[in-house]
Amino acid sequence: MNGNLEWSIDKLPKPEGWADEAALRFSNIKILNENLMIGMKYRRLWNINLVNGNVAEPINYSNKFTSEGLYNQSTNYCFDGELITFFDEFERKLISFNWKTEKVESITSFPIQGKENLCGWQGPIIEGDNCFLLDTFGTLYIFGKTNNK
Repeated sequence: MNGNLEWSIDKLPKPEGWADEAALRFSNIKILNENLMIGMKYRRLWNINLVNGNVAEPINYSNKFTSEGLYNQSTNYCFDGELITFFDEFERKLISFNWKTEKVESITSFPIQGKENLCGWQGPIIEGDNCFLLDTFGTLYIFGKTNNK
């Protein structure tokens, strides 16, 4: 980094009716290559062209996710090429969603553990060929990464 501002993209678009605090944040985005950054929040996907600065209106996947029984109460998304992996905390499901084909590649459901109704989650994170999810009861779940060839 040389300290010089190269350029900026002002006012990334927000869906109509969103409150200021619902803005896209760095925890929700990933640079896929030198040309493309994508972001996901509240069932919406942003495509940000890093070369020309074009940002399309966010794609709303609400109908698609609802038809799959997904309510997307996630705050953490993992981006791996074409796949977005997230944990739907409301429905207790780990989901891999292909943002290019707009199809759910995999869903893994988690039962309520013991007598506890509520459980906090950390992750998912993707490292190498594995996806990790940690619950507050001390269980670490390790998955093979979805292979969408």
